[in-house]
Amino acid sequence: IVAPQKRVENDLNELINASDRSYQGLVKRQRRVRLLGLSTLGLMTLILLFVSSWVAIYLARGIATPIKALAEASNEIARGNLSHRVKALADDELALLANSFNQMTAQLEENRTRIEAGATELRDKNLALNERRNYIETVLQSLSTGVVSVDETDHITTLNASASRMLGLSTKPENGRPLTELVANDDWITVDRLLRRARRTGHATEQTQLESGGNETGPLPVAMTASALRNSSRVGRGVVLVIEDLSELLAAQRAAAWSEVARRMAHEIKNPLTPIQLSAERIAKNYKRIAGNGSSNGNGRVGSVEEEKVAVVIAECTETITREVAGLKAMVDEFSRFARLPEIRRENSNLNEVIMQAVSLYEERLDGTTILLNLAPDLPSSNLDVEQIKRVFVNLIDNAVDALSQVDNEKSITVSTHHDTERSLLVAEVVDTGHGIQPGDFKRLFQPYFSRRDSGTGLGLAIVQRIILEHEGRIRAEKNDPNGARFVIELPAPS
Repeated sequence: IVAPQKRVENDLNELINASDRSYQGLVKRQRRVRLLGLSTLGLMTLILLFVSSWVAIYLARGIATPIKALAEASNEIARGNLSHRVKALADDELALLANSFNQMTAQLEENRTRIEAGATELRDKNLALNERRNYIETVLQSLSTGVVSVDETDHITTLNASASRMLGLSTKPENGRPLTELVANDDWITVDRLLRRARRTGHATEQTQLESGGNETGPLPVAMTASALRNSSRVGRGVVLVIEDLSELLAAQRAAAWSEVARRMAHEIKNPLTPIQLSAERIAKNYKRIAGNGSSNGNGRVGSVEEEKVAVVIAECTETITREVAGLKAMVDEFSRFARLPEIRRENSNLNEVIMQAVSLYEERLDGTTILLNLAPDLPSSNLDVEQIKRVFVNLIDNAVDALSQVDNEKSITVSTHHDTERSLLVAEVVDTGHGIQPGDFKRLFQPYFSRRDSGTGLGLAIVQRIILEHEGRIRAEKNDPNGARFVIELPAPS
């Protein structure tokens, strides 16, 4: 019984050991299976994470790339590059957004092109307007006719240099000033009346005299024309006033009238002068012959005392007639020269040389009178009639010498020239230190037959003015400071 029991125990132990070994094997396999499951689960998790990440990255890139492209496009557009476009990478809403963005930039580019074209056109038009305005301003400033424009309240909007001179203004006033402040009261009455008529009827013209634009010669004769300025709705905006200086025209008309008078006087007077002179000489000659052939009386004397007295009277009278006829002939010759001045024959000459030729005629002929020359060395040559211009300066110097013969102080004549580049003029002045010109004589100074000299014909200065006018120049007389007279000649300078 003991042996079987041991055998059973041994079998039982082996069975238990086998079961234990089997259990341990199962535990090991369980661990391996668990490890394998965990590994598989981890691998699957990693794969899932990778796939999820890749999908997320793919999805994110599909969203972020168009957004980034839109952001970059926005920056390009912000920098002014309107030609930049966004490429559509998909067919979803972002592609629609990209297409809308591209359409917007295309419209912006088109609008900018139109705006730039409009700006260029506007700039060109502004440049053209500025050039046109500068051209008009230059033309206005160079016009010898005065031009004034005012707004509806009579404030100045335009005023050229000639208008300033005619209105007696020393400096050009600023735009916007009331015209009534710049025009003398007597002249403003006429100007205001003309402006009112122009606003009422659209146009008004009047010929008058401006006291403010006059000088020693008297008021300035002018013709004024006023025209209303209207906009497209025919509403009055202002008035433009054109002032034309008539002094030269009236002077030319007077000169023409006096020239005709001189021509007729020369014709009517000169014809009987020669017979009168010949008759006087014949009377003297015949009476002398008759007296020489007279019969002798008882005392052997020829003639009588009375006859001798008559002979003396006849000789004196015929001599007086002959002398006065010669004076009348000289005056008639002056009339003829004034009436028929020869046509000017221009040649390229230097005004300084012409003046020196005229002054050279007075060498060693002036008693106590000094002629000073102050001639500009840079004076350009111009087209002049040398003989006529020399006659002008000879006449002016003759008048100055005659004026200085009546004074006891320093006797000097100054002849000067200079080139006025701003006005493109050659200016010459003849100044003396005599008694000067009487204030009331300025307006008659250049009129024919006006003279303060007993021996003068009054044609010298009239001829001088006519010669200067035929050279398209101007001459004026001024008072010299402190005493004497000043004659200013302005001739066009060569262009």
